[in-house]
Amino acid sequence: MCYRLLIIDFDGTLADTLPFMLSVSDVLADRHRLPRLDKSNMQFLKGLNAARFMKMHRIPFWKVPLLASDLQQMMFENIDQIRLFEGMDRLIRELALNGVRIAVVSSNALRNVRRVLGEELASLVDTFECGVSMFGKAEKLARVLRDSGVEARHALSVGDEVRDIEAARAAGIPCAAVTWGFSNRDVLEQYQPNHIFDEAGQISTVF
Repeated sequence: MCYRLLIIDFDGTLADTLPFMLSVSDVLADRHRLPRLDKSNMQFLKGLNAARFMKMHRIPFWKVPLLASDLQQMMFENIDQIRLFEGMDRLIRELALNGVRIAVVSSNALRNVRRVLGEELASLVDTFECGVSMFGKAEKLARVLRDSGVEARHALSVGDEVRDIEAARAAGIPCAAVTWGFSNRDVLEQYQPNHIFDEAGQISTVF
């Protein structure tokens, strides 16, 4: 095993965006005439994949881009509320120092990702693929792989949701799941990623 390229998700992996998303969920639901999120049972919600979550909350596919756009704008206006998870800044610096290439692939807007990372950390990222559609991540992962010139077996895609694992598998890239994001560890384990990380410092050990 010798990974040379880290492809990492933003929301729930690099940055702790879930609290903000929950704080504006009622506003978004009312604006788009959707049922409000029941926040009383987050453990149950964290056990759902994206398709089941959307079905349960009666979110039609055509509304997803509208919801994403509104959420990203609200996040941009309140970007000071978003922080990187502990240890992520050290991870990026360490990997970059050791010659590992870094790509961020996210459904979030590029301006939000760069603002949260800050100028220094953003300069250490080789590639940004942002504004990815909910189920369009596999294509973006494959593009990052082609552009990097790194063989698939030497890349590692890291995310916090089942759909991140599925996208990496579809792109033929080894994958890892982090347990500090949206999905529960037991759910992630069912999809058998190559690695599961419980803290940011563990990621650097496989490079």
